[in-house]
Amino acid sequence: MSVKQIPLQLIGSLYDALADHPQAIVNIREQFLLPEPIQSHHHITQQQLNQLLLFLSQEKGITDIGLRLGFGHQITHLGTLGHLILACSTLHEAINLFAHYYDPIITSPLPFSFQRNADKLIVTIKVDEQNTACKVLLEDYYLLSLCQMFRQLCGLNCHPLSIRLPHDRHLSMSFIEQKLKTTIQFRNPKSNDLSYQSPQLRFDTQWLDKPLPGSNPRLLTLLSTEIEQLLKRATEQKSILDKITELFSSSTNLRDLSAIKAAYALHTSERTLNRQLKELGTCYRDVFYHYKKQRAIQSLSDNQDIYEIAYDLNFSDRSAFEKAFKKWTGITPAQFRNQSQLVSVLPHQFDLIDLHNLPAISNAGLEVINMINSDDYDISQLAKTLQRDPILTAKIIGLANTAFYGAFKIHSIEDAITRVFGVDLVRNIAIAILSNECFKDTNCAGFTTKDYWLDAFTNAELVSLIAKATDFNDGISVNELYLCGLLKSIGLLFLIHTQPQTISKILKNYSFKQFTCHSLAEEIKAEAGIDQFYTSALLLTHWGLPSRITKVIRPLSSNRSSGEHWRSSLLIRLVGDMSVQLQLSGELDTYPFMILAKLLNLPADKTLNCREHFLAKYDELKTSTQMIMS
Repeated sequence: MSVKQIPLQLIGSLYDALADHPQAIVNIREQFLLPEPIQSHHHITQQQLNQLLLFLSQEKGITDIGLRLGFGHQITHLGTLGHLILACSTLHEAINLFAHYYDPIITSPLPFSFQRNADKLIVTIKVDEQNTACKVLLEDYYLLSLCQMFRQLCGLNCHPLSIRLPHDRHLSMSFIEQKLKTTIQFRNPKSNDLSYQSPQLRFDTQWLDKPLPGSNPRLLTLLSTEIEQLLKRATEQKSILDKITELFSSSTNLRDLSAIKAAYALHTSERTLNRQLKELGTCYRDVFYHYKKQRAIQSLSDNQDIYEIAYDLNFSDRSAFEKAFKKWTGITPAQFRNQSQLVSVLPHQFDLIDLHNLPAISNAGLEVINMINSDDYDISQLAKTLQRDPILTAKIIGLANTAFYGAFKIHSIEDAITRVFGVDLVRNIAIAILSNECFKDTNCAGFTTKDYWLDAFTNAELVSLIAKATDFNDGISVNELYLCGLLKSIGLLFLIHTQPQTISKILKNYSFKQFTCHSLAEEIKAEAGIDQFYTSALLLTHWGLPSRITKVIRPLSSNRSSGEHWRSSLLIRLVGDMSVQLQLSGELDTYPFMILAKLLNLPADKTLNCREHFLAKYDELKTSTQMIMS
């Protein structure tokens, strides 16, 4: 079941609030992987936010962190919603729009209730949190942020008449009283006054109908239309697949969840359900099968008993489940769980045990992966999926117009597919772009995402070029080899994202002049507990990519020629060594191509021709890679 992500900009004043605690900033950036600066596209789960506040309060001794964050709150931290209420004519109108749109836009329940009582506007803070310490911190934040919002709307002389709190809790309260020019009242422990059960602010109702200085009716109309369209698109994009997945997620076991019962639960007929799925190029059986795979992975990562998982997923016995799981991933359930647990004990907040903390690929990415798994889709279906993500669309069209790929002027996704890339290549490039979004904010000395993706695309292009030219055959298609080359080191991005200091130390001390995929993997495993290729295989399995891909990537850290597709693994490993040397020296020697041809029994002349062909377009590939990183 998905976990809602709330905009990190809600606490956009975090670094300013900690200006007098510079070490705390360093600690939270490392421990909670926070970006700097905080921008509108950054998100965080409510659980992560709670952990962050408790860490600052209890571990760093900043007990007034909630008040600090609230006092630094800006309306613009609310994004489009903030600009909308700034354009309102009155506070009354602003409150109505704020209450109406907060939940769907911020994707979190509104923490305020507004009540007009005679000559007073009563605002009650409502926080649903079991941990008392965390609840207090959140109440402090919401209380001060509401005060600041009213002052930014109405003017600095807009102060609450009083603030009522359930109990005394901060030495900072006298400072707040002075800043807000109001009195804070605390509940007497012996009192039965219910108005003190939750924090309350009381304002004079005269503020409700006073004209706001920032009123802009024209802008208000434009922003209202934009927000409504945004919500409409979000609702429309919730397809029947989303609804079925939600139904599966809410079921404790899947033994009796037939198509008939699923249709009934979704308030439709089995015939309609099957028709809707057929229009999407799938069927209930395939959707159910794919979900069982993901549910199995999640259950194993949660260390659930294998017998229980087999029963819940409607397998006849443990042996049948183990056979199916090995077919999906290439390893047994026990092996997968052991590796997931190994990653979970690494010293970072991101761990593979908590799947909700894994970098989640977008909905468009998941649909593209489903297409890879099904091998049954057409151009229009792929184009329609990609066009749901305007940034992805712009990057693919821009890439199609670069010199490396472009011979035509391309203006649409359909043109990019039919005239430049082809269905399989545009699908693979889309996966790369969407993967990059998961790890966009890296902070690791000695590493740049620009160099990483240049290496990844060099691997992908060179591997596929050699495979085509030499008729390489190992049971893996050329397009699958391209995808393997592209994503083989995605696990390194994950490890950098979660252990930046550890990986930075490795990269600093490692001698790249003697680089091999195997030797770097050994160094990383020694320090981080797992190498980048095994991490890639785990991450790609969690994302749902075909087991053929992970079977090629997983053995890359070994020097031994083993595994079902060992020749593909060896090809990618040798090309990986070439790619790094090319980036370091700017040259690509003929000798590694001759070794590659000999080890894999490929025609030497055709293999060497690939070198010349690739080098002729290498500079153009660099430009194309920049397009993906932009």
